[in-house]
Amino acid sequence: MTRDQYLEQLAAALDFMEEEARAAALSFYAEMLDDRMEDGMEEEAAVAAMDDIQAIAQRLKHEQPKAKEDIFTIVAEQTREVAQEALKAAEGVVNSVNTFANAAVGRAEGAYNAIRDEIQKGEEGEYDQHQFTCPAAGIRSISLTAQDLPIRIFPSPDDQIHLTYYSCENDVYTAFVENGALTLSHLGGSRKKGFHFSLFNWGQMKILWHQSSPTIELALPPDSLCDLAAATSNGSIRAEGMNALCDTILRTSNSRISLERTQCKSLDMQTSNARLILDHVQCKSFILGRTSNGRIEGSCIHAAGEITLVTSNGRIQMEHCAARAPLSLITSNGAIEVHGVTGPNVTLRTSNGAIRGTLPGPITDWQIDSATSNGRNSLPGYQPGNKPLSVRTANGNIDISFE
Repeated sequence: MTRDQYLEQLAAALDFMEEEARAAALSFYAEMLDDRMEDGMEEEAAVAAMDDIQAIAQRLKHEQPKAKEDIFTIVAEQTREVAQEALKAAEGVVNSVNTFANAAVGRAEGAYNAIRDEIQKGEEGEYDQHQFTCPAAGIRSISLTAQDLPIRIFPSPDDQIHLTYYSCENDVYTAFVENGALTLSHLGGSRKKGFHFSLFNWGQMKILWHQSSPTIELALPPDSLCDLAAATSNGSIRAEGMNALCDTILRTSNSRISLERTQCKSLDMQTSNARLILDHVQCKSFILGRTSNGRIEGSCIHAAGEITLVTSNGRIQMEHCAARAPLSLITSNGAIEVHGVTGPNVTLRTSNGAIRGTLPGPITDWQIDSATSNGRNSLPGYQPGNKPLSVRTANGNIDISFE
């Protein structure tokens, strides 16, 4: 079976899913196939190594969230079951059977109404949008702290800082300036307008309700010289068009971090279960990026200090990446692909994945230390030279050429 045939059959098997969810699932399995083929597997072998289509369909069908009407149906069934059990338990107690059953039904109906009201309340939302504006002059640092909300940072149209955020009585955010520091602080709570999780336990029944989230937006004059720290969870962080940031720290989880057309003094990024994406990024000091179970992708990256990018269970792809200090690309269970990557000391390390690409200059410029197992190696195991190059993997090929 070919790749396209596999994906066509999978698409047909997933016709029970919403269009957006089905597209995401197909994209995931297409990327998995492409990764295996890029790592050297023949097309039919890569398809044969994939999970059975019906097994995937059954698993995704089982994992699909319940629709709202399904939730109410389950609650109604539970209500009837509680009432029936109450009546059965009350047999032989004629004088109290009505009181007992009515109390059980009342409790069941109360729980049902509570769930319905909570879901409707979450749908309606209680958040107010807030706009905080202040002059950029005099602001030396910015700190954004959020929970379960994405953060976007982009150029301001004027010399003011414009911060858009959301707050309500049950989930309070506040913004203020003190001693040259702009702070967005999350004071507590977890209910989000448009992003609402509710967990109800009723006997053995658990319901998780989810909706999409608003975005915290920071519009900053692109030439502002200030430190930036942005932290959230379960939400992406994206910065673009910043020309003069100082020390920059970005933290999230289960969502990607992406930087485009950005210059800063230093850059420290960390997420999990998601990608790191760098495009036209320059740093006067170091770049440190860490994730897990996600790719790292970069293009046109320059640092006057070290560049260290680390992930696991994901590939690393770098193009035109240069450091004036050691440059390290490290992953596991994923391939590394580099083109135009250079530095005074370069380390490429993975396992269960290939390492391939091109490096600048003749091979004689490099002091090579390379090794693999269960794979081919185009490099010498050792070679003297001026710039250390360490290339190591296991269960994968090494295919590096020199321009």
